Amino acid sequence: MMRSDLPPVAVTGARGFIGRAVVRELESRGYEPLAFDLPEHDVCTLRSLAPAEAVIHLAGLLGTDELFDAIDKAIDVNIRGTAWQHAGRSSSSS
Repeated sequence: MMRSDLPPVAVTGARGFIGRAVVRELESRGYEPLAFDLPEHDVCTLRSLAPAEAVIHLAGLLGTDELFDAIDKAIDVNIRGTAWQHAGRSSSSS
């Protein structure tokens, strides 16, 4: 049961191995997880995270083929996605 006194928490990579466990744990503690995943969501430009007070960024491109066949996309998701989330959180809180 979601608790109204707890803020929503965004989880990128929510359908991944770790992401699924994190979503279940958040739910068990009464949080409302906002689940985001690739390819439906672009974690580098995602504005739907705004209602969340916290972001757990687990999205990423994995595997040698994905990384070497799409280096720019891997950098965008794995590095810039994390930086965007950090910068977005920092600028909105100051």
